[in-house]
Amino acid sequence: MSTSKDAKAAVNLELKRVCEDLILETARAAADPIASFMIKVTAFRLRADRAGKAAPTDPVTAPSRALQLPPKLADQPFAAPHLCVEAATAFRDSVRTCLGPTVAKMADYLGDKRTEAVLVLHMKSNVLDAYTSFHGVVTQIHDPELLDALPSVASTSAFIDSVCEPRSAATSSTVAAAAHSS
Repeated sequence: MSTSKDAKAAVNLELKRVCEDLILETARAAADPIASFMIKVTAFRLRADRAGKAAPTDPVTAPSRALQLPPKLADQPFAAPHLCVEAATAFRDSVRTCLGPTVAKMADYLGDKRTEAVLVLHMKSNVLDAYTSFHGVVTQIHDPELLDALPSVASTSAFIDSVCEPRSAATSSTVAAAAHSS
């Protein structure tokens, strides 16, 4: 009897691991265009933080060092407003091509709407969290008028929801074909 319970527990544990991997890999692939931007932001901030801590304490050079302003994130070439908007556009394309087909395939393989809904909820949450972080950084460093084409977090959430809506098999293949041809 305990062998059966142990086997069931092992299968459940492996299923949980596979589901977590699917969620993380799908979210990572969908958020890749903005993840590269966020990695650059992190690297910039770490360099700026180290440069600030490494300021000379020599009384002769300290006054001239105090006159230098630290570089701004907004002035970095990778953080130009048009590149931020391009990253957001690439993100939306990636969500459409990564998340949509994965959700459609899950419906084909799982056949359990409740399990599917739980997995999709976590995928959507991870993808939206990545965009929320990106949006927060971009709107913090640039004036809103420079970012007219940057989708809001709310509109991005609605977009992600629409990409993850259940579709019939015919609709899914039509959407996948349209996404592949564009």
